[in-house]
Amino acid sequence: MLKISFAALGLLMTGMNPSTAHAQVYQCDDPDGIHFSDRPCGPEIRIEDSSRGLGGPISAASLYQLEAKKHQRETRRLTNRLYDWRDREVAMIDRRISALESRKTRSANSLSGATRAAGIDQQIAALQQARSETIINTQGEVLRLLYW
Repeated sequence: MLKISFAALGLLMTGMNPSTAHAQVYQCDDPDGIHFSDRPCGPEIRIEDSSRGLGGPISAASLYQLEAKKHQRETRRLTNRLYDWRDREVAMIDRRISALESRKTRSANSLSGATRAAGIDQQIAALQQARSETIINTQGEVLRLLYW
């Protein structure tokens, strides 16, 4: 004997209901921006002229275009944040390299300066490698955002 739970029966009946199968999507414009709803815009939300597509049902193609624009804006925002982070990281690394080069110049005047200079050169090389990796990794993240 087949057992069906009430939840499964409810889902099955909802799927067969023609009113839910062809639900409309409404685009509403309020002070927080454009959002979508399964109900018409409320009285506190400004309803625009329907010839512009605001305040009434919209097509799936329009919804896709709006979501694509939203994705582009979010991608641009995240890309800018990545570049800002990269610039701060690179500037910090450049300051550390500059400080090490200054120490290397000062240590060259002492008897044990050659030994210190070799150690400083290794630190500078490691920082330059980290700088390059930061730039390359940021580019990879930006490309992932753009083409994902």
